[in-house]
Amino acid sequence: MSEREFMYRCKACGKLHFPRRAVCAAENCVGTEFEPAPFPARGKLVAWTTTNVLPAELNGTTRTFGLVDFGQGVRAVGLVCSEAPLSSGMDVSVVPGQIRGASDSSEPVTGLLFVPAGRE
Repeated sequence: MSEREFMYRCKACGKLHFPRRAVCAAENCVGTEFEPAPFPARGKLVAWTTTNVLPAELNGTTRTFGLVDFGQGVRAVGLVCSEAPLSSGMDVSVVPGQIRGASDSSEPVTGLLFVPAGRE
């Protein structure tokens, strides 16, 4: 997994962050040391959008991006991989993987992929 596929736990107070921060955002904490923590297996889809206007290197395909809530104040944006209709609040699983590259002749880029829970 790359650094982008982890949340970060403040060593001073335990608050989770994503993405990585220089200073902890918890009230009354000024921690500057963090340790990687894997994303939970599931989260709740909060919002999503589908874009049809993409850079040329993505070969004009559409992409759906979703905002997922993992609880404890952590939310992350990733690529939603689903042909099924999406709904706010639906459970999604996190599948770290390649979001771009290889098939589109660019360097592989890894990130968060979200799929409807049970379809991993």
